[in-house]
Amino acid sequence: MKTILLTIDGKRVSAYDGDTILEAAKRADIYIPTLCHHPLLSNPGACRMCVVEIEGTGRQNFNSACTTPATDDMVVRTETPAIQTMRRMNLELIFSERNHQCPYCEKSGNCELQALAYRLGMDQVRFPFLWPRKPVDASHADIIHDPSRCILCGRCVRASAEVDKKGIFAIRGRGIESEVTVNIEGRMADADITGDDKAPQVCPTGSLCPRELAYSVRYGERMYDQTPITYLPSPKAAPKQAPQPAPAPAPKAAAPAPVQPPQAAQKASGKSPRKAKKS
Repeated sequence: MKTILLTIDGKRVSAYDGDTILEAAKRADIYIPTLCHHPLLSNPGACRMCVVEIEGTGRQNFNSACTTPATDDMVVRTETPAIQTMRRMNLELIFSERNHQCPYCEKSGNCELQALAYRLGMDQVRFPFLWPRKPVDASHADIIHDPSRCILCGRCVRASAEVDKKGIFAIRGRGIESEVTVNIEGRMADADITGDDKAPQVCPTGSLCPRELAYSVRYGERMYDQTPITYLPSPKAAPKQAPQPAPAPAPKAAAPAPVQPPQAAQKASGKSPRKAKKS
């Protein structure tokens, strides 16, 4: 496979031809914030948190790193003041559109949105909160759906279609009126989904919450309580299992010994039959 060389934040980086800027940055251990990206899924470039500046591209020099192919001799900047301002504003808008109250959320400490706010130094939101009223769907036995914590990243939609092969979720509406639907107009209880599906597992916030995992880890001991957010680990290929040997044939049961008549048994033992005494 052909390799290319590009520069990211002044560092010369080697990547494969066909890699995106985000993939090239991962190889060089250069962190670019993301929310809609997941290593198992396709990249829609929806959250715009991974915007980077590409030198020499004119007015449209801000591009999403997860969808822009890396090219030879490309010069990329990921942490300029303009980019940091855009990311911070974007993050504040995401917080203001829904009801993200971290102290009361089960996902606190494991939430990528919360962890990204900490990493970017966001300690307040300058925009008025909209406080939308969105009912919680707790009709399913395994999974709770809370639309008020959804950030419309589309991970559940892509995971259900691309990994689970079910296509349960979709996004309808436009702008801040957009929402994730379950079977268009259905409830979670009517959906063909389980806690083992990838769709609820890839949710970056507390919008899709498996019941059995809720509050299973104490606050202060969760993923991002002590460690800043970084890239999600790439999925490992499942090890190939060696073919199982064919089971050994069951041993044949011994044939039962033939039953001998009483006289034959006595002759075989060498004893003569007793004669009855005359009275």
